[in-house]
This record gives sequence, structure tokens and C-alpha cells, in this order.
Amino acid sequence: RLVRSLGIARSCAECSELAVESRQRCDALASHLEAVVTLWQERRWLIERSKKNTLDYLVLADRP
Repeated sequence: RLVRSLGIARSCAECSELAVESRQRCDALASHLEAVVTLWQERRWLIERSKKNTLDYLVLADRP
């Protein structure tokens, strides 16, 4: 949903039919959403990596 919202905000920021202030606000929203998407992707990567490492550890700990 964030990526879709980001695309909509970017599209609105580039729409010449909107007032300058509206385009600026959409651009600010798009920038904020872009930062949130980046943070979410980093967090998701860390979570997936920690799951893998935990499973690897459990497999090794289970072996005699």
C-alpha cells in the first residue's frame, strides 16, 4: 500500500492541473512516503535475515 500511495503522491505532485501549493504538499508527502518505504524495506530485510540466522542456529544446536 505504501508503494502505491507513493506513486499516487508523485503523480499528483507532477500534475499541472493542481495548484502549486497542492503540488508542493503532494511532493512533500511523496518524499515522506519514500523514506518510510526505505525504512520498511530495511526492517523487513533485517527480520528475514534474523529468522534465517535463528533457524540456522537451531539446526546446528540440534545436531550432536
